Amino acid sequence: MRSVGWITFLLLVVISGPNVWAKNCKKGQPCGNSCISWNKTCRIGGSSYNYTPPAPATRSLYTPTPKPTQIVAPPQVDQSTEKIDITPRDTDAESQFAQTDAAFVYALPSRSAKRIRRLVFGEKVSVYESLGGWSRISPTSASEEWVQQIYLGTHAP
Repeated sequence: MRSVGWITFLLLVVISGPNVWAKNCKKGQPCGNSCISWNKTCRIGGSSYNYTPPAPATRSLYTPTPKPTQIVAPPQVDQSTEKIDITPRDTDAESQFAQTDAAFVYALPSRSAKRIRRLVFGEKVSVYESLGGWSRISPTSASEEWVQQIYLGTHAP
């Protein structure tokens, strides 16, 4: 008789499954034993409850319609065949100073490029070109030397 009671109890537990009580969330949706944001997806358990917040209202009947803006024709572009020289000029160099002695000079504007030398603290250099946080400190006639701009300053230390 006792085994019949245990079998009945086990059958009731298996049939009813585990009872999961959802948490009462004030600012989100229940997910397991906690709350998550409405725009997150709960992946705990087999619940298919996913709340989708309503789309924001676009315009109401009482919103005034915007006035149309005036369309302006694009400016006329000169179609002449004159070539423009965009190569950097060495005469436009700006003098700057090394603000630390930890500034390495590289062969290319990249920290993975070959290191050529190290700047001395306060060393005066001429910046001929700037590119993505790097400064070229060699004239175009010489081999390229690049240093990171964060190590240079306009005032002598």
